[in-house]
Amino acid sequence: MEKEIINVNRHQSPFVVIWEMTRACSLKCLHCQLKTQIEKEPDDLTFEEGMRLMDEITELDNPLLILTGGDVFTRTDFFDLVQYGLNKGLKVVIAASATHNVTNDVIKRAHDIGVSRWAFTLDGPDRHSHDALCGVPGTFDLTLSLLRFIKEMGLSAEINSVVSKINYDRIEEMGKLVKDLGVALWNIIMMVPTPGNQEITPLTASEHELFFQWLYDYSRKAPFKVKTIYGQHYQRVVIQNKMRQLHINYNGLEYQNALREGPAGVQQLLNYNPQGLNDGNGTLYISHNGDVYPSQIMPIKAGNVKDELLKVIYRYSPLFKKLKNPDLLKGKCGICEFRYVCGGNRSRAYNLTGDYLESEPYCIYTPKKAYHLREKVLVK
Repeated sequence: MEKEIINVNRHQSPFVVIWEMTRACSLKCLHCQLKTQIEKEPDDLTFEEGMRLMDEITELDNPLLILTGGDVFTRTDFFDLVQYGLNKGLKVVIAASATHNVTNDVIKRAHDIGVSRWAFTLDGPDRHSHDALCGVPGTFDLTLSLLRFIKEMGLSAEINSVVSKINYDRIEEMGKLVKDLGVALWNIIMMVPTPGNQEITPLTASEHELFFQWLYDYSRKAPFKVKTIYGQHYQRVVIQNKMRQLHINYNGLEYQNALREGPAGVQQLLNYNPQGLNDGNGTLYISHNGDVYPSQIMPIKAGNVKDELLKVIYRYSPLFKKLKNPDLLKGKCGICEFRYVCGGNRSRAYNLTGDYLESEPYCIYTPKKAYHLREKVLVK
């Protein structure tokens, strides 16, 4: 998987495509910025439009397709669409809400048509903390039951956890629970404040740094992969730690050249793939009605799949072209030596500053070039 990420030309094809198939959902998650509701929207992509979309996704170098919602199982044509995508050769992950619609029989049916990986949300280490966040009692117990059944079926599972002030102090308990569940991947979603989730407070810049260091130490012992979402500066923390462990000179030309070469350069030097994915740069998000965005929480529409080809939107829309160019970044992100492997989270920059090219607001790191500029000013 890591080698595949490096080989993908992000200017031409995303590595990950997320399709929000519907907004209908019975959960009331506090951190969810979508306006979920019980009934589906009348403008959800139709079955025919969904098939055409999957055809277009396949043409984008066959990226990983994450099917999410809302509750995807509120769509009566869900399994038919999944079967169509699998027949096209797509790599499909079902990111499901743990609702009454998800049963052991549903998991068996998905397994029978070829689905091999599921993802569920887990935001607390016990039923009280998790159920309080998702707004429906019993969701924690149902989530654990489903994850255990998936493991019994020999399938692979991921856990998505939104980290905020609410659960920050219980992260070690969550880490132990995730480890006990035997998953393949823990997706750490760093809370980003948006107009739709004002009830929850994100971590501060300093807390991000402390958490990332804990996460790095945890990941070295975990029997599964750990990935951050909306937390690109975790890559910088990992690279700095590996550099110290390998006794690589921070000021060395080899190290600086590796950073400039991006993920491929770092992979060669440190034997670590920082991926380099960012909102609109290697990823894209398709809403229930076909609108295309860089991410779920950057509400700047680049186009709609009903009107334009997906590959045209991703490759040529002014928004995506800017997001795929780290040299356009502003502030300290624009001069940071890590901008080709990190770049700061663009959705957070947009939601907090109104400019998706501005600096990552929750990063405490001072770029090396900033010190040189300061020294020049002092000398003058």
